[in-house]
Amino acid sequence: MRIYFGILLILITTFCVYAQNDNMQIISLKTINSTFDDFAPVFVDSTTMLFTSSRPNPLAERNMSNNQNIYITNKTGNEWTSPKLISYLSNSDNHEATAGISSDRKTVFLYKTFNGGDIYNSDINGKILSAPKKTAINSQWQESSVCFANNTLYFVSDRPGGKGEHDIYYCTAIEKGWTEPTNIEILNTEFDENYISVSNNGDSLFFSSKGHNSTGGFDIYRSVRKSDGTWTTPENLGNLINSSSDEINFSTDPYGKMFFSSNRPDSSDTSYNIYTCFEKKIRIKIPLEITGNSPINETKTGTVDLIRNYIEVEGFQRNIPKKIEVNISAVFDSLDIVKIGDLKIDKNLTVIDNKETPLIAIKIFEKKIENVSLEEVKKSIDFEINYCAVQVGAFTYKTSITDFAKDYPLLGDKVLMIQNKKFNRFVMRETFEDLDSAIVLQKKCLTEYHSVFDTFIAVYDMHNVRILIYFDVKSNMYKMLRPEDQYKDDELFK
Repeated sequence: MRIYFGILLILITTFCVYAQNDNMQIISLKTINSTFDDFAPVFVDSTTMLFTSSRPNPLAERNMSNNQNIYITNKTGNEWTSPKLISYLSNSDNHEATAGISSDRKTVFLYKTFNGGDIYNSDINGKILSAPKKTAINSQWQESSVCFANNTLYFVSDRPGGKGEHDIYYCTAIEKGWTEPTNIEILNTEFDENYISVSNNGDSLFFSSKGHNSTGGFDIYRSVRKSDGTWTTPENLGNLINSSSDEINFSTDPYGKMFFSSNRPDSSDTSYNIYTCFEKKIRIKIPLEITGNSPINETKTGTVDLIRNYIEVEGFQRNIPKKIEVNISAVFDSLDIVKIGDLKIDKNLTVIDNKETPLIAIKIFEKKIENVSLEEVKKSIDFEINYCAVQVGAFTYKTSITDFAKDYPLLGDKVLMIQNKKFNRFVMRETFEDLDSAIVLQKKCLTEYHSVFDTFIAVYDMHNVRILIYFDVKSNMYKMLRPEDQYKDDELFK
């Protein structure tokens, strides 16, 4: 039996469900399949499929066991029509089969058993195929599967010099024909490689192999072309597609809807059938992990810790990483907040969580003088007060007063936003020359306006040096941070 072709993605069809797991729904095309072998789907366009079948051919000169012929079916709505034999492609009592297609879908390749097994090509004009002609890569050995992309012909042959059984080769079009065939060694093993196809953009090859640690018989593999023209080590498409039976002829229509052939058991039918699948998106929580080292940690001026250990995303399983890194190497300041929106996440994934959600907590080891009375605070100010200002919040992720007012509506019309390169400070519009007036406003911000818990008064001298004064509502006591004990941050009004 000879079979061929391939790429992966999504399919919207309403046929009989064969099997299902968490991420992939496998569907048998019941209107196409028979009790005989049906395989090697090739798409002329999104509504025209050619495929191979060993069902009896009423036009054949005589009946032969496993005689293969090429059939055509058309898609109407979500259903494929009853297949029809294509007699003008020389279907006969010899074996003929679909062997592949070019990435631009202008040429279809056919297999015939002459000369040990040769490849023929037929030009596509609309939905009419020209008379088949021999392809130049044929030898006295068997060539069984072909695809064409980016001026390169990829094919399968059991000619001498390979690694074993059928191997995958390529040759490139030149002015006077083709270059000599070259074995793509990284794709081949001592076992059988066959049924090759190429993605629509020509950057991925799909094929079936009994090697590469397959899970049983033929499995479908994918290799990606690198920038230097070589190919990556083949990757098994996994148990979303492959089973303990044979999976071959991986193929897509022009829109990326996926089809393949398999002889997996389907009721009492153990012949090859054509399947498609619908890949379902899943919603999952991906763990977060801190990487890098913050200067805050390095200088032991504080710590940077995760306050959220996962994010929730939606997407296809193949795009979901095992973890996502939160790099803190650029966290220089107590207000350098890393948010969900700052993470590097695959563009094919949809983030469910709010992108403005902070992911880290930064604790600076400042030497606050705690549990002091107001009188003690006043005594500690040993300079002439230039002015006092009340800061009610500082954020990297709030970029306007309107944004600030969403969380602090009672303060929205009472603050100024002061910007610098790292963050935005929100301070009360009114400043004071005396501490008592600033104390009254600070308490009002905390108890009536519901500002951030660490709302502070900055008491400035004539040289812009400041003492910071915090108020603990529960204990009715104050905390102070003298200039020499403060983390060296940007000044309030710079």
